[in-house]
Amino acid sequence: MDTVRKVELAVLFADLSGSTDLYERAGDEAAREAVSGCHKAARAVVAAHGGAVVKEIGDELMCRFVAVQDAVAAADGIHRALRDRRAGGRFDASLSMRIGVHYGPVLDEGQDVHGDTVNVAARMVQQAKAGETIVSRAVWHALPAERREACRLVDVSPLKGKREEMHIYRALWQPERATRALLPERDLTDRSALELRMYVRYKGKTRTIERERPALTLGREEDCDVCVDGEQASRRHAKLELRRDKLYVKDQSTNGTYVRNAGRETFLHREEMPVFGGGELSLGAPFSECPAEEVVSFSEKSASKA
Repeated sequence: MDTVRKVELAVLFADLSGSTDLYERAGDEAAREAVSGCHKAARAVVAAHGGAVVKEIGDELMCRFVAVQDAVAAADGIHRALRDRRAGGRFDASLSMRIGVHYGPVLDEGQDVHGDTVNVAARMVQQAKAGETIVSRAVWHALPAERREACRLVDVSPLKGKREEMHIYRALWQPERATRALLPERDLTDRSALELRMYVRYKGKTRTIERERPALTLGREEDCDVCVDGEQASRRHAKLELRRDKLYVKDQSTNGTYVRNAGRETFLHREEMPVFGGGELSLGAPFSECPAEEVVSFSEKSASKA
């Protein structure tokens, strides 16, 4: 039995993007060979930077590094290695990596590592787009000054399953192509911009979205924060989420979500949009077909002031 030690490590998750489409276009055998080739290239980069692949989970690699800068350098190298494969005119040109990195204490069992740091790293990769590396503030702080200059703070928001807000940075691996400023840190950490409070009403009941509770789920399941009765609503239909100074509506349903806001009516299907001030939601049916009592409303005013 391996001895369990508590140590501090950088944990990197690299998730291959584009494989589903490749399997459909190229067939199982060719696609699997391409995926294996990308993973082999990524493993070589990880080893060259002193890291180790802990496990492979589907299209995802979980890796460990003693030094934060080695983990970020490996992320840069993985992106470049896959870029070089694409430049070679191969049929797997659609494949790229999404990478997330976090640093902190883990339980090291020798062949595997566990703990909150691993869980956060796994959620960080979900914030990345294809060809991007997303890192936490713990990683950013531990990097040399010149590497920090090639990072951009892109958001301050809670990750799924975490109550506290996370500073999320994009680690640019092609800094020569980067614009210098996306979102300045001082703007994102200004607490006055984060104190927005929204009130969500449905059938006489009001729920509040604020910094302490930045998201509400809407749907037919009983454990949703706003449990709706509409026949066209999905079990988990939509999510209202506060990110910095904006409220976002995110549709997760089969039939879509209709949004009235700022004098416009918008249809969302498996996508999201920011909303401002007040408005209404119809879950699964156009407003013209939705009974008035099934409409969900939201505003920045409390029920007592409405």
